[in-house]
Amino acid sequence: MATILVYDSDFFHYPSVIPNLECAKYSAWRKRHRDIVAFNPNLDPSMYTKVFYRKEYDDGIYNEVL
Repeated sequence: MATILVYDSDFFHYPSVIPNLECAKYSAWRKRHRDIVAFNPNLDPSMYTKVFYRKEYDDGIYNEVL
């Protein structure tokens, strides 16, 4: 069992963006494999086994952790 962070950068930075369908499907797939999935605005890779990071807009805004 793994703990996985799903981080949708555009959703957490822009108020008018809805959560991405790819992130939801990936989260559901991991949950079917009995993994613990978190959709968390706090990007802290040290707390998770794997991190799924998604960013579609090329606006130059990236989290300082990366």
